[in-house]
Amino acid sequence: MYKYLKIILANIFLIKTLVSREIGQAYKGSFLGIIWSFIYPIFMILIYSFIFIYVFKAKWGETGTSNTEFALMLYSGLIVYNFFTECLNSSPTLITDNPNYVKKILFPLEILPLVRTIRCFVIFLINFFVLLVFSICFYHLSLDILTLIGLFFFLFIFVLSLSYFASAIAVYFKDITQIIIICTSVLLFLSPVFYPLSAIPEKLRIFIDINPLSHFMEIFRYALYGTQYQPNMLTLIAFISSLFLMFYGVIFFNKVKRGFADVI
Repeated sequence: MYKYLKIILANIFLIKTLVSREIGQAYKGSFLGIIWSFIYPIFMILIYSFIFIYVFKAKWGETGTSNTEFALMLYSGLIVYNFFTECLNSSPTLITDNPNYVKKILFPLEILPLVRTIRCFVIFLINFFVLLVFSICFYHLSLDILTLIGLFFFLFIFVLSLSYFASAIAVYFKDITQIIIICTSVLLFLSPVFYPLSAIPEKLRIFIDINPLSHFMEIFRYALYGTQYQPNMLTLIAFISSLFLMFYGVIFFNKVKRGFADVI
């Protein structure tokens, strides 16, 4: 792990350049450019609010009475889910789409998953900013800054660690791409995006509790709005497992990357 951190620190400028390039390419040729990153989440808040509030007449939990509450609770879970899926779904092609980097002996391949995760995290922060503005204007905040910072750190580490595993495995096992897409699609409904944890029947709660995303989403809402979510042992496991996954993800990536050039 020390060697990994040394490589990252030695290539800070390169990482910054690649992140900037990825963000720039995403909006290349667009008249509004990165402004679309702000327009999109605003549009999504409005469209989800219309569908779930005025079409499905949905409420947040048994005691939910505010339409605004449902919209913001839904979107707060959705941006966590989107960060997770956008990064993980694109990870399998990180190595195979960059054969020139693989064949350059001196290029640090370890930074590719990091660059992609940072780019996705920047979009996540833009979505978070929009959510924050809407919450200040139309709802109420109960900001727990320390919890929020801790959440961002562990969520980033969790997603980055999975990106290392996915990008490395995909070089040798192409079907992992489709498996990940299926799994992330299922997770949308096995995570408390459209409903609070309190709405889940006790006998089905285990399927939600073993999903780390559930805990990240609920803590996110707790840090923003002071919801009644009570962290438990599974919450602690979800956070600590992020560090272990990161440690073994880097080890696994470094071990198998020696054969990348032979496969690509």
